[in-house]
Amino acid sequence: MATTVSLDQLAEQDLLLPSQGHPLRRELDANFKMAGTPLPSVEEEDALDLRLTKVAQFLGATLAPQSSLPTELPVGCQLFGLSPALLSSQGFLAPAQPSEMARVFLEWLQEQSGQ
Repeated sequence: MATTVSLDQLAEQDLLLPSQGHPLRRELDANFKMAGTPLPSVEEEDALDLRLTKVAQFLGATLAPQSSLPTELPVGCQLFGLSPALLSSQGFLAPAQPSEMARVFLEWLQEQSGQ
């Protein structure tokens, strides 16, 4: 993971994170608080496989220990490191940039759903 993402950049993402009681979420909350960066509003989902699916569908980004990620990431996902590292084995998983056609379709879907 040559490319890293800062907490400020992370705060600009639509995040899919574990719920408040999850150990990873407590770690993130503490790190954001210590950095003085507000944790953005997030969608909560404890199941990593569901979060990965949503990332691949361009619905947000997530954080997970690198050891828990599948060997092959879902199509449409990119893996980044974090700076400063929150945990030595943690990575930031973000959607790849969608194509122009995919972006237009996603915008249309959001309009239809009232978001």
